[in-house]
Amino acid sequence: MKLWESLIPFDEAVATIPEDNFVEVEGERVHAPVSGRETPLVLLHGIAAAAFSFRLLRPLLDGRFQTLAIDLSGFGYSERPQGLSAYHPVEQVDRIVEVMKTRGIENADFLGHSYGATLVTLLASRHPERVETARRSQNRLLFYLLDHT
Repeated sequence: MKLWESLIPFDEAVATIPEDNFVEVEGERVHAPVSGRETPLVLLHGIAAAAFSFRLLRPLLDGRFQTLAIDLSGFGYSERPQGLSAYHPVEQVDRIVEVMKTRGIENADFLGHSYGATLVTLLASRHPERVETARRSQNRLLFYLLDHT
């Protein structure tokens, strides 16, 4: 059996995820679970990752922040749009802003890892009114420590 023959179809893979973890943006289902309370904090993952990367960090933040962990288009449980333009950083940033609007978040603090850090920087330059603070991480140590403690 070839590897791709053992993959679960996308619709089947997301079937067990609670519906309120998704929002629709321009006809695309985006996985964007919210938890916690207080100050909104948007978490953006890196390339070849997903919101799942923040699974151990989110409970630690939920007492102080309302975390919004977005699976970028084509990653995690978000849909895989056709066409390369949907994956362009400007398109990704515009989609993040639309997810925020859909979730009722005017502005937020941001934490981006790797490619997510690039998107935070771009978002801050294109939509400064949306960004309270921006933290960028290129270091896997945080995720390693969370996985191994």
